[in-house]
Order: sequence, then C-alpha cells, then structure tokens
Amino acid sequence: MLFDLRGKRRRVIQVTYLTLALLIGGGLVLFGVGSDLSGGLFDAFRGTGGGNPIERRIERNEARLRTSPRNPELLAALVRDYFQLAAQRTPSNATGGFSPDARDELRKAANYWRRYLEVRRGPVDPALANFAVQIFDVAGLNRPQDAKQAALILAEARRSAADYVRVAYYAALAGDRRTFDLASRQALARARPGERLQVKQSLRVARQALRSR
Repeated sequence: MLFDLRGKRRRVIQVTYLTLALLIGGGLVLFGVGSDLSGGLFDAFRGTGGGNPIERRIERNEARLRTSPRNPELLAALVRDYFQLAAQRTPSNATGGFSPDARDELRKAANYWRRYLEVRRGPVDPALANFAVQIFDVAGLNRPQDAKQAALILAEARRSAADYVRVAYYAALAGDRRTFDLASRQALARARPGERLQVKQSLRVARQALRSR
C-alpha cells in the first residue's frame, strides 16, 4: 500500500514523492515523464472495458508458458497483462496508487518480470521496464531496490534528465548513495538549459529521502 511506512521516514517519503511529481509535471514517478512509451498508470485505465479479455489472454499465455517456460515474449506479455489487470482492480478515482485488491496481480507481474530478466535475449524492452518501475514504485509493491533497477534500464535506453532523476529518487529510497550521486550527475549533465533548475530542485527533494534513512 502507498506510504506503508512508519514515523518520520513515512512523512519524508510522502513529501518527497508528491513534490517530485509536481516538479516533474505530475508524472515522474508514476507516469513516465517525457516518454513516447506506453505504460503509464492512466494508459492502463484507457480502453479497458472489463477484465475478461485480459484474463483470457493471461490464461492462454500461462498455459503456453507451461510448455515453454523460458519464452521471453510470453513472460513480457504476462508482465504487461498482470500490470493492466492490477490497474483494473484499482478504482479510476483512486489517488493513492494501486488499491490493496491489486497487490496479487502486482506480485505476479513482478515474478514474471524477474523471470523475463533471467531469460531475455538482448536489451530489455524499455516499455516493459516502464511497467516494472510502476510495479515496484511506492504506489505499488514499494520495493525501491527493484524500482531502481528497472529505472536504470529505462534511463540507459532513453538517457533523459527526467529518467536519471527518477533513478536518483529510487536510489535514495533504497539507501544507495553511490547510485544516487551517479544518477544525479547524469541528470544534471543531460538537462537542457531550461530544465536545469527543475532538475536541481527535484534532486534536492530526492536527497531528503536519502537523509531520512
């Protein structure tokens, strides 16, 4: 559940999370700012007029996976479909991320993501990494170490300032100071002149999460 933390650290994470979302146009953490990739939480709500088509596709692909357990295309499809099913389980007016009813689907998506990473051939699909970031975000399973890994994959594929800010944010939540510093430098190096102030502000806010550990 979103912000399922305790005491001072919980308050710091809440402030950091919400401030970063505002600084990067309301979309850094959940929705993939500056992206031409699908996979934001709102995207999952669009065009989903019921869970049956997704559930049927999941059932079909899981049956195929039993005879081909190392098929990266099937594993990737199951990551996407379980993510979208989790989004369907969440009311469209929800303001706190995924609902508790969606956690089983998120956990299944996370498991298939892990298996996908183990068997993939070649580079990781950035669009799939974008789903993984949201699965592991504080609004999802709240696993910052895994979110950081997925965000790094995305940043290395797109190499934008906003993506490296996101890496820094998850590194801060995970207590990974080295990755936080490296990602911060990359974010500043890749920021366009008009973005630098916003990037600096975002990194300053993200650092609060690191200090709260």
